[in-house]
Amino acid sequence: MPTLRIVSFNDVYSLEHLPRLKSLSRRELDENVADATLVVLAGDFVAPSLLSSLDAGRGMVDCLDDLGVTHVVFGNHEDDIPTAELHRRIEELRGTWLSTNVQFDPRTKPHDVIDVAGVRVGLVGVVMTERAIYRDAPFGGAPTEPANESALRERDALVASGCASVVAITHQPMDEDRALARTEKFACIIGGHEHTPFLESVGATWIVKAGTDAEAAAITELVWTDATKAPTVTTRLEPVAGYPEDAELRQRVDAHMAKVREIQDACLVVLGPGETLSSIGSRRRQTTLGALLCSRIRDALGADACLFNGGGIRGATEYKGRFTYGDLETEIPFDNEIVVVRMPGRVIRDAVAASRATESGAYLQTDDALDLAALDDEREYRVAVVRNL
Repeated sequence: MPTLRIVSFNDVYSLEHLPRLKSLSRRELDENVADATLVVLAGDFVAPSLLSSLDAGRGMVDCLDDLGVTHVVFGNHEDDIPTAELHRRIEELRGTWLSTNVQFDPRTKPHDVIDVAGVRVGLVGVVMTERAIYRDAPFGGAPTEPANESALRERDALVASGCASVVAITHQPMDEDRALARTEKFACIIGGHEHTPFLESVGATWIVKAGTDAEAAAITELVWTDATKAPTVTTRLEPVAGYPEDAELRQRVDAHMAKVREIQDACLVVLGPGETLSSIGSRRRQTTLGALLCSRIRDALGADACLFNGGGIRGATEYKGRFTYGDLETEIPFDNEIVVVRMPGRVIRDAVAASRATESGAYLQTDDALDLAALDDEREYRVAVVRNL
């Protein structure tokens, strides 16, 4: 019976698990139980990371080529690097870059068709294009279409041209994948964007998301007992921790990460004898690290004050001796777009009080000069805050 096996993963911001993932994918190929095997990455890989801030995703693509990825799609974070660099990454990737709903680069394909022991299977790849997700017009203002609308149109064209089934590779929120699944027009949906794993059946259609950073791969198998009917689909999540590292890819990863490790060890703050910085309890109390971060943001942006949500400070650590760039990365692992807005003193005071009423990620850390009691209720202050606040 014609059998297609898909090894998929998504949202990869670190190279560190790729050597084990390569061993896993090689095993899937070497077992030779499928007529065709694909290795699929469902978006978000050239950015964001400290490495990508240095090389615009070059190291990631180099490692993906060594891994043997066959198909990728855009994620929203592919738009984080300059468009000229993204064109270069597309040129460097040896696998097929699917882009059904974004006309960004002529080397991407709106679809692909593979032969599975005589069964023609189509592949489409879409990314969400909602403007609010992007910092500017997505992908340098390239022509875009709504993801699901584009996927369905391309699917119908593939079926009309002789494909027995079509697999959608998507990078969008789970609700949008569920809506696509409810059309019952796809053999399965291999998705990205969520950072937690999903193996979910919506009607007869499986939605498969492996989770972030290649800590696990989803193994999805499609079997056709009759080429005129939908395949039987099974899927499972396979953690990579139990697999040996591929030595060649580990060497490649280490070479790319050397420049990152140099920066990570760079000292940002020297702490004197008995002096500490702490982020412990940032969701329930003001911390010294929270005050330091807010003060530096305030100064960098020329604001009067800074408010930063404690849930965005993640290290829960006390530092002695020194505080490094690597420590900063651990404490602030997410992208945080900061804006400066005008707020009356009473709004600042009330906001801080409300945020601190209960322990939560919304607890507002403040800078070292903000005296809440001394704020003028009516005066407008220039306050640096995370944009989402």
